[in-house]
Amino acid sequence: MAINSITASTEVTLGILPGFIFINTSDTLAQVMATGYLNGQSISPSGYILPISGFSNLMMAIVSTSDSGVVNLVVNIDGSNNVNLVAPAAIP
Repeated sequence: MAINSITASTEVTLGILPGFIFINTSDTLAQVMATGYLNGQSISPSGYILPISGFSNLMMAIVSTSDSGVVNLVVNIDGSNNVNLVAPAAIP
């Protein structure tokens, strides 16, 4: 896995959720969507001290992948505390 950076939107740096995070990676979409992809990772606050501790289910991730370009995914923390990126739910 090669995550180059994870940064947060201004709203997230201020503790306002829901919010966006931005992930720059050289991984494929399949690798990015693997269970626990974000385990052990942290958000670079770009000079801010984050009032939140890590990731939240209230975050949307804009992710740059090596094979699919830029994709929108949702942060999902499952019952085993794995931090995953999943496709957004379809709106009926």
